[in-house]
Amino acid sequence: MDFYTTGGIVLKDYEKEIVYREQILQKVRNGIKPSPAERIWAATHPVYNRRLGFPFFNIAIESLDPNKWYLLRIRVESIEYNYRILPIICTPAGKGKIIADFELKDINGNISRGAPVKMLGLESKYSEIKYLSTLGLISVEYECDYFDEKTNLHKRESSSTGNPDFAMIRKNVNEHMVRYCCKSPVGDLFDAMIFTIEWIEDTER
Repeated sequence: MDFYTTGGIVLKDYEKEIVYREQILQKVRNGIKPSPAERIWAATHPVYNRRLGFPFFNIAIESLDPNKWYLLRIRVESIEYNYRILPIICTPAGKGKIIADFELKDINGNISRGAPVKMLGLESKYSEIKYLSTLGLISVEYECDYFDEKTNLHKRESSSTGNPDFAMIRKNVNEHMVRYCCKSPVGDLFDAMIFTIEWIEDTER
């Protein structure tokens, strides 16, 4: 089925994307491996919250010029959340580089500085990083700790898992800055964390 139509109904762009992503996920649930093109598409398009729909995101995608270095400025404006919560920046489909001039720690506790990475969680209130995407895209999500009453467990989870209890509202500030308002997985308000991302072409590289 062509994802641009469904039952003869004309769909808006975000509706087309929701339908197509669900088709890919259904293939996976049926034990069918997605094609390379489908995997690339899934990694380079927004993930809308499956409970709330548009305009609520689990993963947002921002567009830049491809193959250009940018300075990204990420500023956490406010946090109304009692546990760990932070923004995450990724290079969609792993096609790009993120370089920070501060120490980074991977999941194994290894420390590095200046080495390119594909994904970066930012614990500081304000960070500057160098960013390049061969596709001209930025993937934005967030991660937090929370207590899951259903399982009686403390969890650390990213919005990219597709958990509908996670959601972001995206607001344009100007042509090169966006604000994200993030929902607590255990509440209804979008004030758990509010942060901005600004991108400026890095002419020095």
